[in-house]
Amino acid sequence: MNGGLGMPLTPQALEGKSLEALRDVILHGRDGTPMPPWNPFVSEAEAGWIVEMLMKGLPDAH
Repeated sequence: MNGGLGMPLTPQALEGKSLEALRDVILHGRDGTPMPPWNPFVSEAEAGWIVEMLMKGLPDAH
């Protein structure tokens, strides 16, 4: 979740970005980056759910 080929996907890194913009990146990818479009496999509602989960972050493993 801390990035690798792309930006980190932590709530802190995503703070200030609109949910719609993040959903659109999932659906349509980003030209010139390793992020592919997922719209052939993921609906708008599913992409929205993914964004909601990313904004919540991973639960602590304590």
